[in-house]
Amino acid sequence: IDMLEYGAAAQVKFNHKADRLATASFKQISVEGGHLSDLCNRGLFLENDTVVITADVPSGKTFAGWKNDAGTIVSTSASYTVTVGGANAKYTAVFN
Repeated sequence: IDMLEYGAAAQVKFNHKADRLATASFKQISVEGGHLSDLCNRGLFLENDTVVITADVPSGKTFAGWKNDAGTIVSTSASYTVTVGGANAKYTAVFN
């Protein structure tokens, strides 16, 4: 915690990413069967950030949709823009 507070103080002093302080409450977005815009399958984001997730469709399969943590299909588009909420979230690509 001391390191995070020190880092946040340095960010403010040098005006480096002061809108994303080290002490901010980040939420994890993870993706199964696809990737985020930085080609990773998980990342930390601030609430209300937007994140594009893209399905990695295996050969011989077709994309059917994105499921959220509750198992609900939230999009049928292979690329889906997620608005980060107040909790960690996982999105799973569904293939036929």
